[in-house]
Amino acid sequence: RQGVARTTIRQIAQVADVAVGAFYNYFSSKEAVLTEFGVSQTERLQAVLAAPEFTQATTRERIETLLRLLVEGVEAEPELARGMARAALRSQEFFKEGRQLFITFATLLAGLLREGQARGEVNAASDVGVAAQMIITTYAMLILDWAESNGACLLLPDLLLASVKTLWMGLAPTGATTMSE
Repeated sequence: RQGVARTTIRQIAQVADVAVGAFYNYFSSKEAVLTEFGVSQTERLQAVLAAPEFTQATTRERIETLLRLLVEGVEAEPELARGMARAALRSQEFFKEGRQLFITFATLLAGLLREGQARGEVNAASDVGVAAQMIITTYAMLILDWAESNGACLLLPDLLLASVKTLWMGLAPTGATTMSE
């Protein structure tokens, strides 16, 4: 509610109903709590990736499932997610840690898109690295916008999935040539 910078470890420990000393048994700083949130999000995604039903879904369904999971994590812990987004904007150290999580997710998305290319579900000429970066950048910008608006703006699923749909469909009309052709 008051932001990461103004929140004390004592306040965090009080809300968590643990002693300050116990807090330090698990976290080295208040920023470490935020980092742990990102790590737990990544672990949730990895668990889904290993599920047999996930591997049988189409590439688009798989990407949408992962994005929905990210949104569910944010919606389950909105104050923590807002704190994480705001900390990334205000702390270079935290930004670097958060950026690494986004790079991990973008790499995961690129792998899914490559698999989609092999399955014939993604255009073989597409640069999957760029597409993955577009998806994760959209997610990051929507999270930052949502965090700074105190929840007044629409959070993700609909807007994020509409963005992915636009990327998936492409912007050019069917049969149109690209600028480089």
